Amino acid sequence: MFSLAGIISYKMMPHDHSKRYFAKNGKKGISCKLVVAIEMALLFALVESFLAGTSNHSFIWVYEWWGVLPVFITTYIPFFLASNYVPDMDPKKRKIFLIAIWGLVALLLVVLIACGII
Repeated sequence: MFSLAGIISYKMMPHDHSKRYFAKNGKKGISCKLVVAIEMALLFALVESFLAGTSNHSFIWVYEWWGVLPVFITTYIPFFLASNYVPDMDPKKRKIFLIAIWGLVALLLVVLIACGII
């Protein structure tokens, strides 16, 4: 699901990836990459919320503190930001970004497993 979601998010952006919304004379404004990332994150969080709220429990949140807002902020926004920004990065920055993300995931796994959360 996530690999397709990232591709779909990237393809939903305007052909000119440098386009900015609410910009005056092409300066300032909000990046289309950011807008599409937030839109997709909101859509996915709302779908997940709907599934968690169904009577047949189509989707279960294991932890009671886990819900729409934590999913939206910690999962979907970073994912869609990465899926929209990384393809347009130069190869050196892309490599640094991906190594940093993989390192962060490894660190979080070590810490969360040691704490008994995972």
